[in-house]
Amino acid sequence: MRYRHIATHTGTDAPFVSNITDLRVHSGAQGHALYSATHIGGGIAAYRILAADQPIEAMGMQAYPASAGFAGTPEAVVLNIAGDSVLFGIGLRDGPGTAIRLGEQGDFLDGAAQASSGPLPRDLIQLGQFQTPQGNFLYSARNGETAFDIWRVDGSGGISHVTRAILPVGDGVQGTRIDAMHVATLGDRSFVLAASGMGNYVSVQMVHADGRLGTAQMLWSWNGLGLDQPGHLDTVTVGGVTYVV
Repeated sequence: MRYRHIATHTGTDAPFVSNITDLRVHSGAQGHALYSATHIGGGIAAYRILAADQPIEAMGMQAYPASAGFAGTPEAVVLNIAGDSVLFGIGLRDGPGTAIRLGEQGDFLDGAAQASSGPLPRDLIQLGQFQTPQGNFLYSARNGETAFDIWRVDGSGGISHVTRAILPVGDGVQGTRIDAMHVATLGDRSFVLAASGMGNYVSVQMVHADGRLGTAQMLWSWNGLGLDQPGHLDTVTVGGVTYVV
């Protein structure tokens, strides 16, 4: 595989191209977009991807509020809410308590028009989406907690709380939290995986069709504290067998 440099984007707004913490690609109905999140002092920006051999073009920028502080590493997460693509910024305290609706080209609608994120907390460090035969659901985790929540998204985009899983704090070291989450689907069953570096474990819980959770199975680390546990989770299936990576 060969790689070829296309362009370096420097832009005209330094806070949005400096100290970038996350990049996210999204495919809309009429095009592809790239989103960036930065450290405090910048914000979230949207760029149009015209073609593989052309530079990106800026479409919109949303600055963090002055009151925002770090809850984790700022990230951009795109979810489907009642048929609309919605961009959430996570990893902030007192950050955007709203979410940005995206157009068909991935642009910020109405100049970064914001839609209510409903009951979702404002200090999330994990946020994702999954489906079961009974509907659409979100999972989330907050800074400073070894717990995560499951939310139901109804057909109109309303978000309601389903359940909360409280996981061990390990040795109780300050700063212990959920560092990574992933939902794996095996056949007609879904499982929530959560990892805590300072807690020294990976947990696995089955998700019932209505969003309720089964009993957690804990995979503990034998040695170390926070250095030998993953900060990212994913699954891969080889020969019909699914592995956690």
